[in-house]
Amino acid sequence: MLQWSIDFRRHLYIGLISGIVTFLFSLLPVAELLELKGYDLFYLIKKHGHPPDDIVIVAIDEPSFAELEKQWPWPRGLHARLIDTLKKEGASVIGLDIIFSEPSQIEEDRALSDAIKRAGNVVLASDIEMIKDKRYTQEMVIEPISILKEGAFIGFVTIPVDRDNVVRRFYPLKEGERLFAEEITHLYSKKIYQVPEGAYISYSGPQRGFNTISYYQALKPSVFLPQNFFRGKIVLVGKSIKTTPEPGRPGPDLFATPYLFSSKEGGLMNGVEIQANMVNNHLRGKFVMRFSRFG
Repeated sequence: MLQWSIDFRRHLYIGLISGIVTFLFSLLPVAELLELKGYDLFYLIKKHGHPPDDIVIVAIDEPSFAELEKQWPWPRGLHARLIDTLKKEGASVIGLDIIFSEPSQIEEDRALSDAIKRAGNVVLASDIEMIKDKRYTQEMVIEPISILKEGAFIGFVTIPVDRDNVVRRFYPLKEGERLFAEEITHLYSKKIYQVPEGAYISYSGPQRGFNTISYYQALKPSVFLPQNFFRGKIVLVGKSIKTTPEPGRPGPDLFATPYLFSSKEGGLMNGVEIQANMVNNHLRGKFVMRFSRFG
């Protein structure tokens, strides 16, 4: 009886999810639906390559919360310590996929600002928030506080989702704006492969496809990591957690990808790993072109 109940609930959940997905698809024009699902099919049959060895993710994850015993947001002096350590270990570029839009304690902000200046290779995140009302839609740019912008490079980490809530595209920039991934690539290689008009993200593979270590390990590389682990690498720092670290705030930084139904892990990917895929695209000029452009 218990097994029957479990099976019934499982099939019920699958039916509900399938119904929701079908409903969402029914709202899309046929041509757009075919293109989006064709893109997803590409990843269903695509063979996964080896993860890029020049990009490392430092994950703000559950083990780090346990080891550091600190509530989020962590003191900015801790991020300053991480930057100093990564710079000393030879990291070529350090990208912080964290929005520092509000001041904290002045000494903490100053410590992080000083570390950014010392390193000279730090990219901070800005974002675009959409405020929608029945009468209007407004875009609000969210940037790091002024003291942190001194000596830092800045790029947008905004991740657009398609109408079926899957991430496939780059955020469309206005003139003079740069993506977080573009800024990192330019700092690393002094060149940028521009995103072709209408191009899609070229994913390297499902989630956890990049070399990923915990934040607490990066603070003590001589203890936890091989020698010269960070030397010459692009290092991206961001959240990789399953629950929100702040009560009452929006959920974790997780997004649906084309691997949603083809990956055993479920296809949800952390924002910092999506940024890593974008960096990899810009670095190597690898993009997925829209099918309509071949017609």
